[in-house]
Amino acid sequence: MSQDKDIEVLDLSKDEKIQAYTIGIKIKINKYLTLVEDYLNNLDIQRGKMIARKKDVYKRLIEDLKQGTVIPPISLAISQESKLLEKISQKSLERMNLKDIEEILNAYLSPGDLNILDGLQRTYCFFNVKDDLQKKSANELNKFCNSKIRAEIWINISTNALLYKILVLNTGQVKMSLRHQIEILHMPLKEDIKNIAKIKHNKEISFSTYKEQKPAKGLYNYKFANVVEAFTSFSIGEYNIDKTSMVIEELNKMDILNELDRTQFDRKNIETIVEFLILLDEVLFKYYEKPLESEEDEVILFSSRDELMNSSPFLSGFFAALGRNNKENKKDRIEHLKNYLNTLNATTAEEIQNDPLELAFMSKILIEKKERAKKWGEEQRRFFFSAFREFMLEESDNFINAWRNAEA
Repeated sequence: MSQDKDIEVLDLSKDEKIQAYTIGIKIKINKYLTLVEDYLNNLDIQRGKMIARKKDVYKRLIEDLKQGTVIPPISLAISQESKLLEKISQKSLERMNLKDIEEILNAYLSPGDLNILDGLQRTYCFFNVKDDLQKKSANELNKFCNSKIRAEIWINISTNALLYKILVLNTGQVKMSLRHQIEILHMPLKEDIKNIAKIKHNKEISFSTYKEQKPAKGLYNYKFANVVEAFTSFSIGEYNIDKTSMVIEELNKMDILNELDRTQFDRKNIETIVEFLILLDEVLFKYYEKPLESEEDEVILFSSRDELMNSSPFLSGFFAALGRNNKENKKDRIEHLKNYLNTLNATTAEEIQNDPLELAFMSKILIEKKERAKKWGEEQRRFFFSAFREFMLEESDNFINAWRNAEA
């Protein structure tokens, strides 16, 4: 009987909005934990795991689970790499009955086949309960492990549809940070940037993300959320971006019914961003790998490559200036900045200037502005935007004038 099997199929439904099937199941807890134990962080769009200091928040749920409480269904998706898809696809589902689906899931569902869309915290609670009962009672442990929970399994669901489900429909207790939302909505952009850098420039770009945090130090290492904001600033030619609006706009762009082709979306803009991102980075690394030292022992704001390339206001201001000129069809001004950076990049060691971008002079202006600024982040963006746009407008190689004129 179905009840004796690890997995019992309850129903099959089609979501007409996203054109995907979901299988309603009941699954033994031990079977479920075996399937997901080593793959809990497979999916980039998952929320973070339950960290130790939040464990008390789930203490009540852990105790209730020991007493057999019923919880909302866990939402799962079959991994695109799963061999199970050879046995059960969206097309074949239309010809199957529930018993056929049940037989396939019990026979072929294997560790690594499932990604958790919603229910990661509940899953960690299951592991906590199992660990507690292993120390107390073999009978209670066996009863718990053989009890069943409800779940839904999505078949052949697209990335856009996953985002739609998680960001729009999910109301879980652990909220997804705005930074994380921005990053997952631009996952195709991340791959585009890396591919263009590799193919057109022979450079390996690495990103620090919410899910994979690492130091964004040294050449070609960036915080992805900052690059997304810079891309947006370039695309609209504006330095001050409302991050909440970024999320809403991207969700509105999702054509759930007709699969938006993101790989071709604004490709020329992406290529321009990648070209200038690499060029700017190489120049800053060459001249400012180590923090600039002040002769008068004064504080210098943004004195090194790492400080500048990890600054969202700096990148947003720089790329907004490029984008504004790009929209105004003033390619010669963009070429002027590009040629200047290329000239710096090609300068021999003997000819290297100490501070070609005049960061020490810039710092004095920023320190004064910081004392008066009400919204410091916004003020920095405006300042960098004005300076780089001024440099392109004046077609001058003198950044002293650019920083000074941006002060107004």
